[in-house]
Amino acid sequence: MSGLLAGLSSKALKVSGELRYYLGMNVLRIILLALLFNGSAHSAPAPQSLVDLAGRPIGTVFGFQYPDLEQALGTGFVREDGPSNLSNLRKLAAGRVPHVSTIKYFYDYQLKQREPIDVHPPLLVKQYLTRCAVSQKGRVSLADVDTALT
Repeated sequence: MSGLLAGLSSKALKVSGELRYYLGMNVLRIILLALLFNGSAHSAPAPQSLVDLAGRPIGTVFGFQYPDLEQALGTGFVREDGPSNLSNLRKLAAGRVPHVSTIKYFYDYQLKQREPIDVHPPLLVKQYLTRCAVSQKGRVSLADVDTALT
């Protein structure tokens, strides 16, 4: 949904004619990364581009779409679906999956919470600007979200 929200400037978002979400005013830079395992048991040269990942399993989240990886790798995009980004990072750290696609904010946060994961420098998949949407039925106000982001 974030792609749909990125170009909107109104503070209210209607879905099917009903007010359902409020949009924050702060713009977030979302950076999608491909993390590449570098553990000693699986050491390999660092891939130089996304094309180098063709035919190799990439940790993905079940139900999520990865159009940028699909476009870059075509039929060489081999998904290794897991239930969450966190479970994929755990599989990466354990050497059970050689690569993971995740969001930089999430990855950086996890590095602060846990021991570092032995990875090659991440490859940039894509970066874009977007804003947060808050449901009018949610327990967090739009002002709280905007304050947290500044």
